[in-house]
Amino acid sequence: MFWSQLPYFNPYLRCVLDLAECHFNRTPKIGRVGHALAALLVLDPSSRAMESQPTRRSHFIPRTRDGWIATISFLVIFMLAMPPVTHTLLNRTEPWIVGLPFIYVALFAVYTALICVLVWALRRGL
Repeated sequence: MFWSQLPYFNPYLRCVLDLAECHFNRTPKIGRVGHALAALLVLDPSSRAMESQPTRRSHFIPRTRDGWIATISFLVIFMLAMPPVTHTLLNRTEPWIVGLPFIYVALFAVYTALICVLVWALRRGL
């Protein structure tokens, strides 16, 4: 929708802009900023149109069961790669696995698990 077509879709805005003596078939006197300000003046929070709209939920909170599973599992696995765990439990060099120290193999497993959770969430469409 273009700015010049805005009054045709909103009858309240047409009345406000007609009061401002703007003619949309000619060059408007107030321009784009004026149209935006006039549209803000028309918005009335107590109108019926505003009440009929559903309340919006945050996108940070998962909405489905699979979303909760993916979020919680990602955060728990991600905590395994953070310093309290890596400095106390994974900070070992003695058990060598496939010629690598234990910490490298453990972090590789943790990061692989994180990627697997993201791929699972992608396949679920989350």
